[in-house]
Amino acid sequence: MGTVEVIRPGGEIVSKLARHSFLKRYSFHTFFWDGRNKDGVLQPSGRYKLRVILEDEGRNLTRPRHDPPAQGAGRGLVQLHLGQGMGSG
Repeated sequence: MGTVEVIRPGGEIVSKLARHSFLKRYSFHTFFWDGRNKDGVLQPSGRYKLRVILEDEGRNLTRPRHDPPAQGAGRGLVQLHLGQGMGSG
């Protein structure tokens, strides 16, 4: 089981894209982020990170960066690939 979060470089959670979801190993997982925080407020342009919390394994993985979609551009595609040693079997 895992949780996928959009975070600021300092670690503040902006939005949760998945909560306690099954994240199959060796698979691509696609999520959408509309550039808004958990309160629905559009976030400023900048660098954000994706954090994957692998609850069953007791560890976190952070993707280096993710740019939010431009204003008015619609939804942003976020794709993760969980390789060897990551995610549930």
